[in-house]
Amino acid sequence: MRSTIRQQNFQRGFNLIELGLVLLIISFSGYFAYSKFTEYSESVLSAEEADNITQYASKTKTAYAMDSDFSHVNTAGLRTTGIFPNSMVQGTNVLNRYQGVVTVVPNAITSSNDSVLFTSTNYTEAGCRAVVPRMAFIARTVFVNGKLVKPLDLPLVRDTLGEACTVAANTISFTVSK
Repeated sequence: MRSTIRQQNFQRGFNLIELGLVLLIISFSGYFAYSKFTEYSESVLSAEEADNITQYASKTKTAYAMDSDFSHVNTAGLRTTGIFPNSMVQGTNVLNRYQGVVTVVPNAITSSNDSVLFTSTNYTEAGCRAVVPRMAFIARTVFVNGKLVKPLDLPLVRDTLGEACTVAANTISFTVSK
């Protein structure tokens, strides 16, 4: 009696389909992780920016509370008196968290120099949509790229905000007064 021994061929390694599936899973996982990271980063950046805006707008109002108007307010003066957080001062410039330039000038709402106009540039579309609602409560008016999104002493118009924050580098201007 002769026994026959069958040898089975066992596969060693992975075939191309298995490798492809593993790479596909890794790719989807990487994409998901990256999108969540950028979403989180933008959220943190916009929250910090809104906090900075609230801080320097409030400090400006307090610093000029005893003056009859805001006629002497300017970017250089606020920079040198410490109104802006140190993290925003870069030499003679004041930069926001999006590396855009911040400027300050006296403005008129109902009479000459009765308010301050802050203008800040270079907000991403997502940053613009996130920062404006967070800081609108301190502003009397808010403009995005020249479009009025918060009328004088009224609530923010969210539909208008969505229409205004549509470019890669948005400019936000807002007024505060006593």
